[in-house]
Amino acid sequence: MGHWHADLAGGALTGSPQTFSILGLDPTAALPDMRELLNLFHPEDRAQIEQTMREAVAGPAPFEVDGRISRPDGSWRSVVCTGQPETDERGQASALFGVIADVTEAFDAIRSIQDQNEMLGMAADLAHLGHWVWSRDLDRLTFCSDELGRIHELAPGTVIRQFTHPALFAVVVGPNDRDRYRTTVTEALARPRPMTSNTASRRAAAGSKTFARPASQY
Repeated sequence: MGHWHADLAGGALTGSPQTFSILGLDPTAALPDMRELLNLFHPEDRAQIEQTMREAVAGPAPFEVDGRISRPDGSWRSVVCTGQPETDERGQASALFGVIADVTEAFDAIRSIQDQNEMLGMAADLAHLGHWVWSRDLDRLTFCSDELGRIHELAPGTVIRQFTHPALFAVVVGPNDRDRYRTTVTEALARPRPMTSNTASRRAAAGSKTFARPASQY
C-alpha cells in the first residue's frame, strides 16, 4: 500500500515508493500529474473515477475509487484509492491526500468465485439440480438457487428467507426421512465432510412427492 498527495492548484502529484511500485513507475522519476494519472486507468473506469473525484473536491468529502491501471510494461493491475481533501481557510479543497492499494489478486479471486458460481448455476439448471451455500461463520444459508425452489414448488427468491439453515429443509422432506435428514446434515456441518442423503421430498401440489438426493461438499 502506498500513499500520495495531489496539489489541486497545479496538479502536481507526489507519492511514496510503494505508490511508484504499484503503478510500475521508476521511483527516481516524477509521478504523472492528476490528468495523466487518470489516463492510466482503463477507459471504462475513467468516467466514474473522474465523477467521484469531482464530487469529493466539491464536497469536500472523503472518497474511494477502484479501477484498472495500465502499467508501462503493458500489464493491468486492479487498484483501490481512498483519501480525503485538504481544505484552505475558506473550507475549500486545496489538495488531496490518500492511499493506493494493489488488489489485483483479491479481485481475480472474487471474479473466479463469481465465474464458478455462474457455471455451477448453469449446470444445476440444466440438470435440474438445486443448490445452496452455507456459511460456517454466520451459521446460516447465504444462497439458495431458484432451481431449489422449483424442486420444492416454492416461489423463486423465497427459499433463502424461509430456510435459513440446511437442517430446516427437513420440513419439506417426507415424514419417514426427516430425522435421518436432520442427523445427516447436523453431522456433516459439525465435521467438514461431504454429505449424501436419499430422501423423499413432499411437494406442495396435491401432496405429490419427488425423490431427492441432497449432497454437500466442503
